[in-house]
Amino acid sequence: MPHAPAGDAHDVVSGIASAFLSGAVNWRDSSLHYNLGAPPTTVSTALYALGLDANVYLINDGLAGRAILAEAAVSRILSELAGVAANEARGLFVFGGTGTIAYSIRCGLAKSTPDLAQDGIDKRSFVAITEEAHFSHARSSRWLGLGDSQILVLPANEDRTTDVDGAIALIDERVAQGGRLATLLVNGGTTYDHGVDDVPRFRGYLEELAAREGWDYRPHLHVDSVIGWEWLFFRGHDFDSTSAFDSRTRVLLREQAELVESALGNADSWGVDFHKGAGCCPIDCSMVMFNDGRDLGYLNGHGRLDEMHQLASELSVASPADHTLETSRAGAKALAALGTLHSLGRDGYQAVLGGLVEAAQRFRAVVAEYPDMQIENTYSRGYQSMVRIFPPELSQSSFRETERKGTGDEQRAFTEAVNAYHRAFVEWDERVRMSRQGPGPYYSFSGRFRVVESGAGLTGLKFYPTSPRLSNAEAEDAARVLADLKAEFDAVDR
Repeated sequence: MPHAPAGDAHDVVSGIASAFLSGAVNWRDSSLHYNLGAPPTTVSTALYALGLDANVYLINDGLAGRAILAEAAVSRILSELAGVAANEARGLFVFGGTGTIAYSIRCGLAKSTPDLAQDGIDKRSFVAITEEAHFSHARSSRWLGLGDSQILVLPANEDRTTDVDGAIALIDERVAQGGRLATLLVNGGTTYDHGVDDVPRFRGYLEELAAREGWDYRPHLHVDSVIGWEWLFFRGHDFDSTSAFDSRTRVLLREQAELVESALGNADSWGVDFHKGAGCCPIDCSMVMFNDGRDLGYLNGHGRLDEMHQLASELSVASPADHTLETSRAGAKALAALGTLHSLGRDGYQAVLGGLVEAAQRFRAVVAEYPDMQIENTYSRGYQSMVRIFPPELSQSSFRETERKGTGDEQRAFTEAVNAYHRAFVEWDERVRMSRQGPGPYYSFSGRFRVVESGAGLTGLKFYPTSPRLSNAEAEDAARVLADLKAEFDAVDR
């Protein structure tokens, strides 16, 4: 740290930017298929910057002024998009998608344990998460004081949605042993496959379970929709009268939109990440939505040992700090989200999301033309594609056809050999092309995106485009370049 102040602030900014921003991904780049980030709009970054420059604390109307209404405005827009009662729902901006999970778990714990603030977590309490859950589901549970023995993992179907029958059997078994289900976390658009669980059936089961056990509460039902919420912009859309996308894309958009609408309408709470995919906002910009705003009362963590600062409530009409873990919440995220919703509108968001889904379909179609490459998640209605590539000597193996369901040592050895080939290919491509910013797509690698019956984990090349600048032709070219790169790699003496 220097002793004297800088003579030119521009030199400080440019020096730090050039030193530490090199190597960061450019989410606006149409060649980027790297992972799930968002290309923020100029409006969202401008409002985010203004909120930071004004140093707005989203704690109460005394410190935030009218900026606190931006949070309420975004909450109302989201509730209307989801078709839930806008005058009853309530949303809070939180610390990323993990925050949406943590708040929902905390709400369920408070529902199931009335003396939670006094006595802490009941040893009988447990949460249920899905096999395809984001890792934040288990991590948030642990951070809130639940042990691994209090986290029940529910099985998945072949398409990676949750097996409802299997889930009910496991929950019933735990309850029969004296357990009290606090929160059930299900999916409303998984990270890899954009899978949506049968939330109406889960809700019906929880109502039946509470009545059967004589509980004075119903377990809290949270839908992790931090990606899936994007399809709400197609709620009520007339797909028959539009030709903006090809027929296959319109079918996928309609099906996914209907599933997401049903899921969120039957949830107690659900999550939104504006900083992922088609959300088009800077990180972090996440909101947890409660369809019944009265549930926020369960988040009030007041106990004998704490009192709210007078600025939080006594001098303010609105005091979200009563319900948030964070006192220092930045108002910038609310301004950015509201600005993007107003600048893009329904049509703009539809164009971004629909364009990504259509481009992904074009990419998958070209991959299918090559016998030594395949799409692993063909059932996905979303815009992420998991590509599995096979070395020439194993491409025609009979074990390839049985890779998901086959068992035995030979089957496992086949899968592990293909996995090793993936790692070698990615390391080679990173060394000779991607690290040198060569032409072609920039993708990421998943070391184990699912476990198959042989016990081996499947690796894959993850193509996750988020740039609205990606054209169908560029998506098709990305698949062809991948095939060319693979052929070049296969010719290398390894």
